[in-house]
Amino acid sequence: MSENAKGSFNIKYVHFAVVFALMFFFRFIPPVGTITPYGMALIGIFIGLIYGWTVDADNLCWTSLMGIVALGVTDFGNAGTALATAFGNESVLLMLLGMFFLGMLQESQLTEWISNKLLGAKFTQGKPWVLTAFVIIVPALITILVNATLVSLMMFVIYAEIFRQAGYKKGDMYPAMVLMGFMLVNSVCLSLFPFRGWCLMTVGMATKAGVAINMSGWIITEVVTIAVTCIGWMLIMLVTPGCKVDKLKEIDITVFQKDSAPLTKKQKAVLVITLANLIGCIVISFISGTAGFVQVLKNIGVYGWVVLMIAIAMVWKVDGQPVLDKKKAPAKYLSIRYSLPEWLCSYFIKEYGMDQAEKIADGSLRNPKTTIRCNVNKISKDELANRLRAQGFLVEDGVYAKDALYLSGYDALEKIPEFKDGFFQIQDESSMLVAELAGLKKN
Repeated sequence: MSENAKGSFNIKYVHFAVVFALMFFFRFIPPVGTITPYGMALIGIFIGLIYGWTVDADNLCWTSLMGIVALGVTDFGNAGTALATAFGNESVLLMLLGMFFLGMLQESQLTEWISNKLLGAKFTQGKPWVLTAFVIIVPALITILVNATLVSLMMFVIYAEIFRQAGYKKGDMYPAMVLMGFMLVNSVCLSLFPFRGWCLMTVGMATKAGVAINMSGWIITEVVTIAVTCIGWMLIMLVTPGCKVDKLKEIDITVFQKDSAPLTKKQKAVLVITLANLIGCIVISFISGTAGFVQVLKNIGVYGWVVLMIAIAMVWKVDGQPVLDKKKAPAKYLSIRYSLPEWLCSYFIKEYGMDQAEKIADGSLRNPKTTIRCNVNKISKDELANRLRAQGFLVEDGVYAKDALYLSGYDALEKIPEFKDGFFQIQDESSMLVAELAGLKKN
């Protein structure tokens, strides 16, 4: 790596440290005049945003994400509230954050490395049902400690890689049974603790109704339920016709053992960030108290912690490239946001740039304006446009064809007198241009 590259590599971390200090520590400066402590915190965040956007104009995202997290540890509320305000909905936000991590895992091929490790593990050699139980039950148990949505999103990608390398194809029964088993055990595991999630609501309703809930009895019952569910589903898979593990039996583990080592520098970085994300989510979910650093972590919350990890991934560079490449992540964002295939989003971004690609994606979800062709044998284009506007319709000139108009704001075409009288018909401009370019003449 050149000296210039090294200098650029180091200065990025300096900028990150300055932005972090401004956003999170400027608030401890004694307020001046009538400025409140809350006001000082906002000023620090604002200065941090301006600084970050200025020194790294090519990558505004990490600075913006850090600003939202910093806002969450002020009197505004918490990071979850700030993020929900910024993105509109926490569920959508969590899906988007999960897509960032999935993109990072896939782009670094860490999911392939994990798949190789599982398929090449000695404890699963010749024991396909042991491997099956492991990949269903262990991830589901992890959702007890970590946000279930994030774990599920990550596991779906890992499952796909395992199925691909084992030779399973679309329509095979085994992959479907594995996915259903994971979701079933996952759902049961979510009920383990009566003081979390929907269980807390159930306990609250029971308490309000005068019904006492034995917490230890609840947990013991759920542990038994989880065990029965796990064993029961494995038995169901065992007797289900078509749920074959033959391909797992035929695996040559020496191939996967060879392919799984060693980790590249980027894979190590992604693994560190992923583990830090999971551990941080676990700590924040179970931490208690209201003093000092504990309260700060609680205000950051799981959502804020995930965003902070994403921001770090955008700043951290390995071999001159960011661990999370913003140029590759947007395709996943567009894919989820606008329900389009990821390959198509990648193509749009490559051909037209991110801004235009998002406009194209957004336009695909909107109802297009109706293009009409004026029958110039009965009425002029201008007169038709004026008559339609007089009825309250929105009318615009076409872009390419001389007789084209764009019509919107109507209820039903058959109710428009001019349509009944044959003054216009529905036809897109590409069809109109065919006749114009053909140079057809009267008679």
